[in-house]
Amino acid sequence: MAAKAKPITSGSNGMKLGLGVYGGYTTLRMIGDTYDAAVGAIFQSGSGTSTFGLLGLYTVNLTGGNTPTHVGGLLNYVSTGATNIFIVSMVYGAETMVTNNLLVGVDVTPVSFTSASGTSTFILGGGTVHASFLL
Repeated sequence: MAAKAKPITSGSNGMKLGLGVYGGYTTLRMIGDTYDAAVGAIFQSGSGTSTFGLLGLYTVNLTGGNTPTHVGGLLNYVSTGATNIFIVSMVYGAETMVTNNLLVGVDVTPVSFTSASGTSTFILGGGTVHASFLL
């Protein structure tokens, strides 16, 4: 028996919370029928250097069904001691439920704007694989 595609609705968003990993960041995910959001943090230390980062992600679902696609934005701040990096990215991707509580997906970042140590650049291409365990 095939699974029935779930339509996108604007009434009830069916929001679920989860914990996950997004591009190396530990995240708190909010997953809904119409939109998703995540906030995350990372800290690494070793060999006399440390890295601290914050991440914010917001996407709107374009399609419903078993593998919904989404589009949105990603904000990322990383501090590596003497260098501070700020990144704004456009995100397009898809995700699916592997089991009742395990969500996996892939996001492509077609374009990003990066500012680091007074230098600003545009980056074309990139992406990440992510997973979340929904509570």
